[in-house]
This record gives sequence, C-alpha cells and structure tokens, in this order.
Amino acid sequence: MREFTKLSPTIWTSKVFQALTVRERNQFLYLLAGPHQTSAGCCHVPESYACGDLGYKPLEYRNNNVRLQAVQLIEFDPETSEVLVVGWFKDNPPMNDKHRKGTQKEIDRIQSDQLRTASQTSFDDAWAKYIARQDAKARKDGNYDLNRLRSRTS
Repeated sequence: MREFTKLSPTIWTSKVFQALTVRERNQFLYLLAGPHQTSAGCCHVPESYACGDLGYKPLEYRNNNVRLQAVQLIEFDPETSEVLVVGWFKDNPPMNDKHRKGTQKEIDRIQSDQLRTASQTSFDDAWAKYIARQDAKARKDGNYDLNRLRSRTS
C-alpha cells in the first residue's frame, strides 16, 4: 500500500464530480485513495471489502461503479474485480526512476488485459513527459547528458 495519494483540489469544482451523488463521490474517493490503491492507479477491490468499508450493499456498490465508469472517472473489470482510476498519472506521475520501476511492477501485476493496457499507455505518456521535463531542465542548467537520460528509459 502506498503512503499517500495526491488529490488535486480541482476535483471539488469538477462538474462531473459535483454531478455525482454523495455516496457516488464517497465511493470514488475510496477507490482513488483507499487502502487497496497502488502506484499504478489500478487495484483489486473485492466487492465484500468495499461494501464493508463503505457500508454499502453489493447492488449499490455495483451500480455506483457503473455510474463512475459512465462518467469516465474509473474503468472497472468485473471479471477481476479491478478498478483503474482514469487520469491517475495526471496527479500521480512517476517522480524518479525508482518510482517508475516500482510502478511498472504494479502495472505488470494487473490481471485485466484491458486495464493493464490502459494503465501502461497512460504511464508511458507520463514517463515520457517526465523525461522531457528532465531533459529541458538539464539543458537549461547545462548538465545535459543524453546517455544518462537514455538509460532511464530502458
């Protein structure tokens, strides 16, 4: 389990989030920052655990997942009971190479092919943005070492 999850303050003014019921919001926040979440933004959440933690009946939990998926806040695979938070890496990008490697291990553990692919695509984009920022910073600071940057992408 991670030590923390970044939560953007813009969530509170998001029209999509505001349009949810209080219980749907609560469930989304649970899936976003709850005890099962990983650095990959995708986690296995047994329905019985979620219902116990949230105090929801299974039907309400399932219906809320359908609603959260419909408004593109999560992707859910009922076959594996895995939930992917859409846009996870926007607020929780890899911060260094060690973080990248640990997150890649989490992505590799995702059972759902669909969710693993979605997480991997988003992760690769976030890592490319990280490398571009580091590259620009190194060029600005005069510490540009192309070989060092290339070694972090493998």
